Amino acid sequence: SLNFSWVAGAPGDCMFTGWQLELKAAFTGWFESAECRALPRAAQACQVTQGLVSNTTYEVRLRESCADPNAESPYFGGTVHTRPVPAGNISLNTVVASSARSLLVNFTPGDPNECNFVAYQAEWKLLGTDVWTASPPCGTERVNNVSVCDAGGFPFALRDYTVRIMETCTDPLANSAWAEWPAYVLTWPEPAQPPGSLALTDLSAYQLSFSFAPGQPLQCVWRAWSVEITEGTGGAGSQWSQVAECASQLGSRGSNTC
Repeated sequence: SLNFSWVAGAPGDCMFTGWQLELKAAFTGWFESAECRALPRAAQACQVTQGLVSNTTYEVRLRESCADPNAESPYFGGTVHTRPVPAGNISLNTVVASSARSLLVNFTPGDPNECNFVAYQAEWKLLGTDVWTASPPCGTERVNNVSVCDAGGFPFALRDYTVRIMETCTDPLANSAWAEWPAYVLTWPEPAQPPGSLALTDLSAYQLSFSFAPGQPLQCVWRAWSVEITEGTGGAGSQWSQVAECASQLGSRGSNTC
């Protein structure tokens, strides 16, 4: 649809019979809006809903029509563009925590319609606030089936967040509506920093001893140290094995030799 408004000029000797509003797309002829013709002179506004094609530029012209054609006003006009059909609604399937500061959104997009795809845009909101904050856009190519988007950049770990997502297009008028997850999801605790300063303290044919410095625990509630060993340099494809005898030697977080 297109909405028009105007200011009528002086009527002169015109016996008013209607507003003559006409439109023309490229490579077509002029057609008149019957919806505008039926309005009284005082209306000076009209909505055209018939005969239009979405995402199309039209020339438009308007004049005051009179019983005597010689009394009709000159045409006044310009150009207008109808809106594109926006991308269809996104369906959210699941939203789960993917780290201390992010949520993984699993969704199914709607029909693209007249959207020239740019990206999927996610925004997040912290429980107790009304502010939506954008995450980095995700998806460089449009998908027509189930997809995922990682909404991240949250300021706090172990807090409740919700998300919403939409499909964005080169013409923002073709963007999909926001799809908002109806619940809040608790993110993971901030993981402990990795141990450092790993050093061999004793090495023989069948035994090795090592020490290390624990990293900062952050939001980790300590349970145990996990020690694994492998042959060679530990590259891709290496088979790691749990070292059970270290469990008794590293019985507290402060223990650091095995």
